[in-house]
Amino acid sequence: MRRVHTVTGAGVAVTAVLLAAGCSHRPNNLRDLYGFDPTGSSRASQGATPATSRAPVDPAPSLAERVSRALLDADDLAGEGVSSVRRPAPARVEALPGCAVDLSDDGRPPVASQAGWRYPSGSTLSEYVLGYTTARPAALVAAARAKIDCPAFVTDGAEHRMSGPFELAPSGADAQLAWCRHGPASFDCTALLGWSDLLGVVTVSAAAQQRAVDALQRVVPAAVAALRRG
Repeated sequence: MRRVHTVTGAGVAVTAVLLAAGCSHRPNNLRDLYGFDPTGSSRASQGATPATSRAPVDPAPSLAERVSRALLDADDLAGEGVSSVRRPAPARVEALPGCAVDLSDDGRPPVASQAGWRYPSGSTLSEYVLGYTTARPAALVAAARAKIDCPAFVTDGAEHRMSGPFELAPSGADAQLAWCRHGPASFDCTALLGWSDLLGVVTVSAAAQQRAVDALQRVVPAAVAALRRG
């Protein structure tokens, strides 16, 4: 009796496909047949968005940089007609001469810079800007108000007589105080200007007290604006 060997249609179909692929003149590309990538990469990964890096952030300026930036400059004083006689430079200030006006940072020297200018008349304008880490400038101004009531003091062998305080026009400072002293050769009128953690000390020296007062009144608003940019 003859045995009949049968082959299923599916097997024939698979065999035919493989034979066709092998006998054609094209490479046997499994990706074409099954969507399989032999390199191991996926199509989903090909569309991934690359990570973006953040722009660098500039560090905050140091207290010394802010103090230097808060000094008056040529643009601030353009209307005064002054010329520079002391370029901006670091300074050491812990107190004002006479009457024991303390400007220290709780017993330590504050960060400080100074600059100076001269008027065509010969009067001078000087400024210190002090930066504090502990003491508050507004509190130092309040303490100075109680100290400047001394009538006179002697420094470098010369007597200086005090007058004031006198009122300054509103300037935008947190605290402000102004007074004058009369020495052997000039009247020196000074303003203390507190803003945040900075203190401005502006002095005009002139042959007449009213001339010094008038110049100080003009300069104080510019000095406070400079402190606020520091």
